[in-house]
Amino acid sequence: MIHGMMLRMQTSKLSRRLIVVCALIASVVLNAPSRAQSIASVVDPAWLIANLTDPDIVVVDLRRDADYRAGHLRGAVNIDPTSAELRPRGADGLPRLPIPEEFGARMGILGIASKQKIVLVSRGESWMDAATATDYFWLFKRMGHADVVILDGGFKGLVAIPGAFIRQGAEVRAQTTYMVSAPLVSGIRIADLREQRPGLVLLDGRLRGRFLGINKTPVIPRYGTIPGSRSLPANWMTVDAGGRFRTVDDLRAILKFTGVPEGGPIVVFGNTSLAGSLAWFALRVILGNRDVRLYHAGMLEWSQDPSNPLDVLRDNEEVQRP
Repeated sequence: MIHGMMLRMQTSKLSRRLIVVCALIASVVLNAPSRAQSIASVVDPAWLIANLTDPDIVVVDLRRDADYRAGHLRGAVNIDPTSAELRPRGADGLPRLPIPEEFGARMGILGIASKQKIVLVSRGESWMDAATATDYFWLFKRMGHADVVILDGGFKGLVAIPGAFIRQGAEVRAQTTYMVSAPLVSGIRIADLREQRPGLVLLDGRLRGRFLGINKTPVIPRYGTIPGSRSLPANWMTVDAGGRFRTVDDLRAILKFTGVPEGGPIVVFGNTSLAGSLAWFALRVILGNRDVRLYHAGMLEWSQDPSNPLDVLRDNEEVQRP
């Protein structure tokens, strides 16, 4: 009898332990963030649709005006990514940051307030669309906007969800006042690159062939890359070179393969800011290296000055200087 009582007591204790363990496992599973939600600055379509009526959220559609008018998420305002007003060029044709007062005035006209959460929505078709979103993410951060997120997969991923509240035409929000604040991210000037500091890693975010000097885009006058640079192609930062960001584990594996450090001072560049911003976003935002800076003017500025040297690389061969 005593043996039976002891057995029942042990069984009861074991059952309680099993219940506690199961509860803990359930808690972890139920509260585990999704792939996109685990990165604070990346949200998924389901989250956006669930929070669409939140007055503190404004959706910014980063597609051409014609595409936006043909169909967009309800309440979204449009910023054409090619806007000369927000992506100005200087008299020399080089990219410049917008004047803060003009940027703020434009945001106010669109009905975007400084304290609102901005959700950036690109086309979502390719890595260049993802780069458009990261480019504007960097710009908003440069203008001091604290709460900016990117919709993973862009508009393409959004329309795949039934009941996504798609509207046609244009949206008009009440105009407001937008105050530009101190930059939350820093850039780097060409003079700083000419005097590279020991330990500084330069990353070329362009496609591999452009890094190697095999080919180039017509707007870049010379072949090659900034001396000492390593290659981290921006199209590797998204799944199958599409509109969805890679996971932390995927990005770490890519860095290991390319020999790029995850931490330490890094400068990323592209032809201008597009490809560079995607690699910058992967390193700084997804992987959390806060010592990464974007060279906004990129190879367009560097290659225009004949006095700036260029490396033309060939795999497994010596560096050639044209």
